[in-house]
Amino acid sequence: MQQAYVILLLFYIIYFVNGHGYSSNGRRCASLKSKTYQLSITLPDLDPFYATLNFQDNYKVTDYYNIGHGGSLAELGVDLTFDTHVGYYACHGRDYVHATTAGWVYKTAGVPSLEDNGATAVLNYKLYFSRDYETCTGTLDYSFYKTGSDPFARKNKPTSIAPEGDITCKLLKYRFSDH
Repeated sequence: MQQAYVILLLFYIIYFVNGHGYSSNGRRCASLKSKTYQLSITLPDLDPFYATLNFQDNYKVTDYYNIGHGGSLAELGVDLTFDTHVGYYACHGRDYVHATTAGWVYKTAGVPSLEDNGATAVLNYKLYFSRDYETCTGTLDYSFYKTGSDPFARKNKPTSIAPEGDITCKLLKYRFSDH
């Protein structure tokens, strides 16, 4: 009987060490709730831009960009104006988090996929966190879909796909001692 307990305990430990015990509704994801990170994002051959990524309860996430109101030519290669994006996140394993957000990109002259009526942007963050959840690295890819369409419908094809960007992030600490 003691051997059965040892085997069961060993299986349980291996399960959690390999990250299987930390899913979207596991303890690791709980470490992100109500946390805000500052991200530095760099697309190939362009200047970095910055965002805050706010992880909320119920696995919701919002992102805000320092270039959201235009003036993004050096960072994106085109001058875009876009809104706040909202979405969801899920934890996979011990340190990997996938977040997907969606929001508007407004009409932009000179960008064929945005000239008519703007687009819905879908952003995919693939983040690898440090053990203490103070920092992360990862990638960002995003694509545009026709305004009014469902960007998550399987048959819907993007009107534009951006190159993948590199991310580094750092936890923003609260100033108040009660947080």
